[in-house]
Amino acid sequence: MMSNSDDIVQCPNCNEVFSFNPSAPNYAAKDETGKTVSRETAEHMAQYRVRCAGCTHNFCTGCKKDPYHISMNC
Repeated sequence: MMSNSDDIVQCPNCNEVFSFNPSAPNYAAKDETGKTVSRETAEHMAQYRVRCAGCTHNFCTGCKKDPYHISMNC
């Protein structure tokens, strides 16, 4: 879940609160079937995909989907 600050997130799995800074897109990223993701999906992943440092759970900070929805944008 998002806090009042866009760079602070809370893990929906363990409730740990931590800072998140979007990364550069990885245009070579693969989906769960091994196919390279689209440019739009790679950019979405860079902006919204988070992996919790406490429990390694991954989720979307945009729509709160848990786990993160590879190849599907919010």
